[in-house]
Amino acid sequence: MTHRPDPMKTRILFILGLALVLVSSPLAPAQETTPPSTTPSATVPDPETIEEKIAFKREAKVLYGSIVVVDHEGVTHASANGVQDIKTKTPNSIDTQFQIGTLTRFFTQIMILKLVEQGKIDLDASLATYLPEFDADVASAVTIRHLYRMESGLPKERAGAVGIELDANGMAWPALCKLELTLETVPGTKKTSSNLGYWVLGGVIEKVTGQPYFEALKTNILDPVGMQNTGMGSAWRLNKGAKAAATGHKYKDGTLKKIAWGQFDKRYASGGLYSTAPDLAKLVGALASDELLSTDSLNLHHQLRAKDGKLPNAAPFYSGIASGYASILTYDLESGTCVVILNNIAPEKAKGFKRTARKLLRKAKKVE
Repeated sequence: MTHRPDPMKTRILFILGLALVLVSSPLAPAQETTPPSTTPSATVPDPETIEEKIAFKREAKVLYGSIVVVDHEGVTHASANGVQDIKTKTPNSIDTQFQIGTLTRFFTQIMILKLVEQGKIDLDASLATYLPEFDADVASAVTIRHLYRMESGLPKERAGAVGIELDANGMAWPALCKLELTLETVPGTKKTSSNLGYWVLGGVIEKVTGQPYFEALKTNILDPVGMQNTGMGSAWRLNKGAKAAATGHKYKDGTLKKIAWGQFDKRYASGGLYSTAPDLAKLVGALASDELLSTDSLNLHHQLRAKDGKLPNAAPFYSGIASGYASILTYDLESGTCVVILNNIAPEKAKGFKRTARKLLRKAKKVE
């Protein structure tokens, strides 16, 4: 079983550190208010400190948004750079809300395991157990475990459409049950990223809890943890003028373009959430302190995500890159460290973006 730091100490450090982030503006200056150029920076030796590493990567135009780094003593770095919108030039801050893309799946996974702990879901039960209205051939062949591990054989997307429609009550399961689907592979034989598979898990959550997907998250995860700046839909459209919300950007033919796409609610349980860096760090703090899941359930989660189904040695890594946004969350509970990076310019090279997060986590783990 994986070693976990003292739960109470970890929780206190996360709460104190994040409270400091949320109320102390000097921790979160907007360090850059102009869009980055596409001119590469000169190659220099890898910086030694976390601050130097972040400054270097901002200069290299890899980081453009907000970032929180936590080590065993609490929050060691919290800052922001860039602008929420290239037209308004409003600076990003540590409290800016960003779409988190497929990092939403992490919330779906936590919610499923909470229902497993409550005895309301069996991972090895068929989909038909919870959604008997679903396509019969598919529902009888696919289990909840298959969906969780992305081995269901379902297509990646809903054919000819973007996302899934929510009904007047905010539920997606009725629309999901009307889909005519064909499995592309035998369940349990091939791991393939599937938004559709996670929309179906969202539908299962709705049927089991009797709540819309987001309300179930709010009741069981967001409110208990105090994640007040996390929601579903387009933060830029919902909170424009009321809260700091970033719109997405990307480069097209060398020019930075704004992407004002507002259909994130249709991305639902696979990509519909927005959040802030401090909120996501709070989530890790709750996991570290057993507040959301038991140690056994969290270890099971890590096993389910692993390709070989075994408890991995490497730090868990969650990311979402879509529609002009990029998000990364990685943590090491044994050392009490985590890194959250939220960008509102989609990186041209995702590997470099992910590599930066891994290096920052390693540096945080070395801090004495």
